[in-house]
Amino acid sequence: SEVALYSATEGERKAHSTIQYTIRYANSTQATISSAVLKVIYPKNVIYIGDDTSNEFMVEENSGSGERTYVLNIGDIPPKAGRTITMLGMLTNDTRDPSVRAHLYYRTGGEDKVLASRPVSREDIARSEQGLAISGEGIAAAGAVGAGAGASGGWHLFPTTFLGWVLFALLAALLVVGYHKLKAYYLMKKKQIEDEKRVLNAGSA
Repeated sequence: SEVALYSATEGERKAHSTIQYTIRYANSTQATISSAVLKVIYPKNVIYIGDDTSNEFMVEENSGSGERTYVLNIGDIPPKAGRTITMLGMLTNDTRDPSVRAHLYYRTGGEDKVLASRPVSREDIARSEQGLAISGEGIAAAGAVGAGAGASGGWHLFPTTFLGWVLFALLAALLVVGYHKLKAYYLMKKKQIEDEKRVLNAGSA
């Protein structure tokens, strides 16, 4: 049993492409860990777009390196609990490795500890969510991780996959286009009715 932090990166490595980061922390120990803080560092060639939290991330003061650090104050993480977070970014240029760096700061047994994220696949994170081990590591017994407060299961306000975000963006674009077309049609019909009224008024004068 251990505290675990994983990160997965999906998307093309070309300029102006959208990158999806999936980050999961999990406490598969028998004790609550306290004062937990998650820090996610975006590379300088990746622009932050958004995430699926309720505006929980704060931006840390820029060190001048061009990187930006996003901070999530978690607090306590109960035993056998975890959470999966999705973040999005856009590449400003072609790159071989657009991965973020994530660190989990926490306190347990009277000691302050820091855990660096381990790069894995999205499928590995899904295994962790189900309480399964990753690459032979005992993350948790089946059904353990994800239970209780802070679990990631259930309904999500935002998409949780790269394809989901693409479809979400397309739907948003269609709604905007549809709104403008409907507004233009309304204004055209309004003008047509007003013109007909003027013609009738002129004829009866």
